[in-house]
Amino acid sequence: MPSKQFSSGFSLVELLMAMAIVGILAGVVVVAINPTKQMADARNTQRKFDVNSILNAFGQYSVDSGGFFQPRKVDGVTLLSKCAVESTPKKLCKPTTPHGTAAGMCGDPDVQCVFSRHLTGAYIAGVPHDPWDAEDSVSDQATVDYLVSSNAPGRFRVDANNEENEAAIGAIR
Repeated sequence: MPSKQFSSGFSLVELLMAMAIVGILAGVVVVAINPTKQMADARNTQRKFDVNSILNAFGQYSVDSGGFFQPRKVDGVTLLSKCAVESTPKKLCKPTTPHGTAAGMCGDPDVQCVFSRHLTGAYIAGVPHDPWDAEDSVSDQATVDYLVSSNAPGRFRVDANNEENEAAIGAIR
């Protein structure tokens, strides 16, 4: 009688079933981890840190300058009111944004940001940028996406402008 020889190994059906199970498990893990939400949460955490850093820098400057958040003069010229902290929230200027009313300056009607060059160096290493800052327009190139305002004497507020997942990020001092 001839003997039958069987080859050892997996059949095509068994391999396809194993691959399908691994694929389903991988899909479940990706959904459970939700990398998009994790990245948004990481950017929000960076925004919270940046808001507090900016608030601390303005607070320290205020302590050192007799209670004023802004310098009274910039390069020998009185600070423009369009470049000062107001009750209406305005974006914070980059330290490289010059003081004045010409295009791209803090007093430019298209920019209108809070002057910040007096903070860099002694009070903050650099004005932080929002982790999701696009910088598409002239205004975006002159500012960072953090809003600054003061509704009462001695009260100062910084808010993130691009928070994600409906998180409200801001601080007041």
